[in-house]
Amino acid sequence: MREFLIRNGERVVFIGDEITEARREEDPNGLGYGYVAIIAALCVAAHPERRIEFINRGVGGDRVVDLKKRWDEDVIKLDPDWVSISIGLNDAHNRVSGRLREAVPLDLFTSTYRELIERTLDETNAGLILMEISVLGEDLGSEGNRVLSPYNEAIRRLAAEYDAILVPVNRAFRRAILSRPGFKWTVDGIHPNPFGHALIAMTWLKSLGFEI
Repeated sequence: MREFLIRNGERVVFIGDEITEARREEDPNGLGYGYVAIIAALCVAAHPERRIEFINRGVGGDRVVDLKKRWDEDVIKLDPDWVSISIGLNDAHNRVSGRLREAVPLDLFTSTYRELIERTLDETNAGLILMEISVLGEDLGSEGNRVLSPYNEAIRRLAAEYDAILVPVNRAFRRAILSRPGFKWTVDGIHPNPFGHALIAMTWLKSLGFEI
């Protein structure tokens, strides 16, 4: 059995888009009502003695280029022990929805993501956790999922290149959708419902060696 990787007193920063944000500003704990809160609740309940600190820095609508603008404030200055990155949904979705000026091309997505990784490694002692993007539609053969595929491939390559922990969110959603046809994991084909957020949280925890 793999040991849970987050140690006593460590600080975990989650950064990303609206899936990470999950109305965190409405939550007195600042964690929101999505996968970050589920992860924090399970970790604290299972390991109260470790006094792990969880910080949510998700912002709705963000793309990787938006993360770059706030990386100093929301990552570097927090001096994290772990940085969990979930980004790419809006980078790809803007292309599918015709908002081409807001879309982030794959080459820019990859180069900017790499820059954020290298800054984190150079300026902190944090471990890196890279999360695949979930889905762009629960029809796995949709145009959205075809557009999304190379973005997820880029994330997998970056995780391998930098020896980061990879959280296979996309593959988890695909397995879940295929295993239970007609069951809804999202509210609109894109943004997770409670079941989808639980699936993300479970996949994240397993990737870190947490026993569920």
